[in-house]
Amino acid sequence: MLIRYSYIFCILITFGFNQVAHESTPKSFQLETSLAIPVVQLDAVDVGRLLSEDEMEREKPYRFGFGHDVNLNMENSGEWTVMADGSRIWQLQIQSLGAHSINIIYDLFSLPPDAEFFLYTPDRAMVLGAFSDFNHKPHGGFSTSPLPNDVTILEYNEPGDAPFTGQISLESVIHGYRDVFFHEERDYGDS
Repeated sequence: MLIRYSYIFCILITFGFNQVAHESTPKSFQLETSLAIPVVQLDAVDVGRLLSEDEMEREKPYRFGFGHDVNLNMENSGEWTVMADGSRIWQLQIQSLGAHSINIIYDLFSLPPDAEFFLYTPDRAMVLGAFSDFNHKPHGGFSTSPLPNDVTILEYNEPGDAPFTGQISLESVIHGYRDVFFHEERDYGDS
């Protein structure tokens, strides 16, 4: 059991060090009214089947989530809002019912200078970001750490004078069917 949790801890630490962010606040948090955010509802996950598979395959590396293959990007999903100063906000809400957490793998992540990207829980209690052009990788992809909740909100803030429109494309959304934040009840003696 301890080995399994050590493996999760290593994954989370790896995500954390690969995700250099700078301190900032999503632009929508400063608005007087909330923006309507479109929701993408993912297919249900058979957690019982996954847990049974995990029990039968104990020799394999610890698995905490199920990956939904998706093709979501700033052109086919979400909502753009143009602000009075010419800046733009793109938002998308992803829901995977019953998930302990959601994390995302991107096949395209290219932002212009001064643009910012965030992920946060609906209650805004936990925010990841701001991610920027500094996070651009040579292979073009990116990934973000798990956020607790079965709903995650993505927000991209682009300045009005951006030299190009940012591109963010989601390849996989991971439904965390195990609680990597350790909120589950534990029995005496559990590691």
